[in-house]
Amino acid sequence: DTFMKRLAQHQAFEAFFALVVVSNAVFIGIDVNYSVSHPEPRPRSFQVVQYTYTALFCFELLVRLIALKWKFFWSDDWMWSCLDVFIVLTSLWEVAVDVMAMVYEGNGGIDTISGLTNMKSFRIIRLTRL
Repeated sequence: DTFMKRLAQHQAFEAFFALVVVSNAVFIGIDVNYSVSHPEPRPRSFQVVQYTYTALFCFELLVRLIALKWKFFWSDDWMWSCLDVFIVLTSLWEVAVDVMAMVYEGNGGIDTISGLTNMKSFRIIRLTRL
């Protein structure tokens, strides 16, 4: 077995990312609640936490892809694997939208880019991982 395969199948790795998934769900709840009660832009600290979760999920996906190679998509759990890929891609898309919003902040904001104003709803998709 390769190091990555041993890492991906290690009980501590599984337990750590199970905790990450649960804590991410709690964070999303806090973030959504804050967004509802505070119409101003969300604090940068919320973005940092969101980006940290995105980085962790990218790392987990990368480790599993390297460890399992094509078996990642051809195992009995292939549907969960596809869901993980979808969630990570939507999380990366949300980060890209946030970066574009920061870039366009001085030029009328993200509202000037058609089709990107409601992209925050992707945050809820991450709850499906729970």
